Amino acid sequence: MKAAVLGGGLVGRAIAWDLSRDFDVVVVDVSEEALSRACSRPNVKGVKASALDKEALGRVFEEEGVEIVCGAVPGHLGYQVMRNVIELGKDMVDISFMPEDSSELDGLARSRKVTVVADMGLAPGLSNALVGKAQHLLKNLHTVKIYVGGLPAQKCPPFDYKIVFSPEDVIEEYTRPARYVEDGQIREAEPLSQLEEIEFPGIGRFEAFLTDGLRSLLRTVRAKRMFEKTIRYHGHASQINLLKLIGLLSDEPVEVEGKVVSPRKLTSKLLFKLWEMDPDKGDRDMTLMRVEATGETQEGRITISWDLFDRYDEENKVHSMARTTAYPCAAVARAVRKNMVQEKGVIPPEHIGANQRVFKHLMDSLVQRGIRITETKSILKRY
Repeated sequence: MKAAVLGGGLVGRAIAWDLSRDFDVVVVDVSEEALSRACSRPNVKGVKASALDKEALGRVFEEEGVEIVCGAVPGHLGYQVMRNVIELGKDMVDISFMPEDSSELDGLARSRKVTVVADMGLAPGLSNALVGKAQHLLKNLHTVKIYVGGLPAQKCPPFDYKIVFSPEDVIEEYTRPARYVEDGQIREAEPLSQLEEIEFPGIGRFEAFLTDGLRSLLRTVRAKRMFEKTIRYHGHASQINLLKLIGLLSDEPVEVEGKVVSPRKLTSKLLFKLWEMDPDKGDRDMTLMRVEATGETQEGRITISWDLFDRYDEENKVHSMARTTAYPCAAVARAVRKNMVQEKGVIPPEHIGANQRVFKHLMDSLVQRGIRITETKSILKRY
C-alpha cells in the first residue's frame, strides 16, 4: 500500500514513521531538512515539492501510486492543500487545523466521491471522537467538557511552559475569541477566561482556561453546555494576560525609532528563546487530556469521562504531543484505506466516535502505541 504525507515537520514525520509499518510512504515538503529527518526510517522516501502546486502534487501521486493522503501542513496552507487533494481524487485524513471551515469543501469531496476526515489530531481530533462516542451512548447530552494541554514534564520558570510548535500558533490560541455553549446557545468569551483548577490523580493539579477549540462540535453536537479548556501549570494564564494588557500580543503595528514593528511578531521571536523545547538538553514533554460528558441512559443520568496521559517516547525520540497528534491521524488513515469508513465528503472527527468499528480500531491502535485512555462512568441519578 502507498501513502503520502504532506508536510514533514514534527507531526508529519511521526505520521510517516507510523504508517511505514504497513505502507510505503512518500513525504512531500519544500524543506530538504524536513525531508532528511522524515526519511531516516525504512519505507519512507521524500519528494521536494509544494503541496500548494496541484500539478506537481498530482505527478507525485501518479508516480508513487498513492492510495491515501495525510495532511500535516501549517494551518494557513491547509484549506488549499485539502482542496488540491480532493480535486486530485484522493482520500485524505488531515490535521492542519486550518482557520477556514473545511466543511465548505464537503460538496466538492462528495462530487469526487472521496472521503476526507478533517481535524483528526489530538484536539481537535481524538477529543471529538470521544465526544462522538458519548453522543452515541447518551441521550439528551447535557454537558461536554474538554480539557487538553501539552506541557513540559518538569516546571521550567518563568513561564513553566515549552513548545514543540510555533509560538505564533500558541499566541493565536491565546488571543482568538473562545466560542463555547451555554444554555444551548453559542457564545463568545475572552480566551484565558473562566479559569479553574483541574487535577489528574498521581500527576498533579493544573489550571485550565477557555480557548477556541470546539470547531465542528459547535454544529454537530447538541449539548446544553460545552467548552474546551487548555491545561497549563498554575500561574501561566496571569502571565499571558499581563503580556496582553501591555500590548505585546497585539497585531497593531507600533513605531519605534522610525521603524514599524509588530508587537506580536517581536514577542513571538523573544518567547521562542524561552519556550523552545530541546530534547538534547534534557527537555521532555507530556500530554494531558480529559473529555467528560453527562447525559441520559436507561439507568439514569450518568457521566462518562476519558483521561489520557502520555510522555515523551525515549526509545523512538518522539515528542508526546507529536505522538498523540500523529497516531490518531495514522490510525484513521488506515481505517479509510481499508474501507471501514464508508461516508463520502468532508467528515468531522466526531463521526469516527459514532462508528463502533472504526472507534474500536482507533482506540486499539493507540493502546498498541502506548497511549492509554482510562474510561470511567458514574451514575449521578438513578431512574
